[in-house]
Amino acid sequence: MTRATNSGHPGAGLYASSRKGGVSRSEIRQAQDAIGARATPSMIARYLGRCEADIRALMTDSTPAITASSQTGEANDNKALKARPWPESELKLLQVMYEEAGATIHQIAGALDRTERAIEVRIKQLGLIQPRDEAA
Repeated sequence: MTRATNSGHPGAGLYASSRKGGVSRSEIRQAQDAIGARATPSMIARYLGRCEADIRALMTDSTPAITASSQTGEANDNKALKARPWPESELKLLQVMYEEAGATIHQIAGALDRTERAIEVRIKQLGLIQPRDEAA
C-alpha cells in the first residue's frame, strides 16, 4: 500500500518527488519556522512532503532545486550535487568535539547535520588526532 506524500505520515517525505513542482525558499522558511531553529533538510522535506535532495539544493546552493533529471524521473547525478561549505565555526566545533571531547564520528555528524563520510574526510584533511584513552 502506498501513501500520498502529503498524508501526514511520518515517513511520507522519504519517497516524495519533484512532481509537485518547484520548492520555493519561502516554503522552506515557513517550514523552518514551524519546525524550529534546528530543522534539518530531512525534517523539512518530510514536513513539506517533498524530495530531500530538492530541499538540500535550495538550502545549500543558489541553483534551481529541480533539474532536468529530477523532472524526468532519472536518478540524480552525484556531480550535480555540491558539497555544503564548511564555515569556520563548524570546523572549530568539529575539532573540539573530536580532539577534546572524544565524540564519535556518528555523534559529530548528527550535531553538524553532515554525513559520517563528510566528517571522516574533513578530519583527515585537517589532520586531527583522536585523544588517547586515559585508561589505556
